Amino acid sequence: MWLKCSFICVIVFSSALGVGQLSASGKYAIEVEHAIVVVDTTENIVNRITVRNIYDSSSPLISLSSRYLARMTYWRDINTCKCNIPLIEDPRILVITDLDTGVADTICHTFDYVWSPSEDKLTFIYYEVEEDKKWGNHHSAGRSVWLYNATSGVREEISGIICHEYTSLYWSEYKNTLCVSCLSGSDRHYDPVTGQVLEAWGYYLKISPDGKYGFYDNKEDAAEVYDLKTKKQIQLIKSADSKSTTVEIYASLLGWGKLDGKTIAFVSTITLEYIDCATGQMYQVKPPSPDINPLYDLVGFRDGRPVWAKIHGDKAELFYY
Repeated sequence: MWLKCSFICVIVFSSALGVGQLSASGKYAIEVEHAIVVVDTTENIVNRITVRNIYDSSSPLISLSSRYLARMTYWRDINTCKCNIPLIEDPRILVITDLDTGVADTICHTFDYVWSPSEDKLTFIYYEVEEDKKWGNHHSAGRSVWLYNATSGVREEISGIICHEYTSLYWSEYKNTLCVSCLSGSDRHYDPVTGQVLEAWGYYLKISPDGKYGFYDNKEDAAEVYDLKTKKQIQLIKSADSKSTTVEIYASLLGWGKLDGKTIAFVSTITLEYIDCATGQMYQVKPPSPDINPLYDLVGFRDGRPVWAKIHGDKAELFYY
């Protein structure tokens, strides 16, 4: 069923949209040229955060309460970094902005980051920097996982997650579990309530909210879906409309959803598709109008369903799946 929003959002921005996740209070963070636009779909309020160059910034994520925005920037905006550690090649700087006050906090030398699905806390990978006295420069010396409380500004390292090269983070709604992927072995799962760290089955797995399925999400390899109860892989079946000529299916997970009571995974291939996790069957997602590009106009998800924005000059019109 397709729903068209009942209002036109007045937004001055280009047509280059980035995919975002809708927060609990109905806000999207959208990457546009020289800015990040925060759209409040409930009150029709637009907040524009200017950046020097959108190509130096990426992956804007909004916290659960919609008060805080996290984004990554790079060395061209190094003046935003407050640490005294000498810079290494391509330092990544995490910027957390309070959307109510405009005050921003920065954390240098970060790798990946993700908000908690239950509170305004951000987990990020921090990479250590050490001096190479022989060559007179500095280089990365391992990574650690940290928790940042956006309300208090307090940062604390998550102990017990031991790995030299952390590669990615995923915070699942299932039991509010943080999943940490390591280059050297299987994922680790962290329970933020008990502080317990468990060795997890699988590698690069993103767990569905109901805990039944895992999606193997490594951009270098073909996509895989697993039944976590049986530990068996579910064979993916291309959609009837697929134009792919390869045997393997390459896809990136965009979000989880429910359709007719079934758990589905929305993925990006050469278009937007969803996977029936129980059967592995893939289906192309058809927007309500041929003028809407399934991926290019996608701005995020609401209640596990895609949301698109179509640009009309200086206005955007929202469409819901």
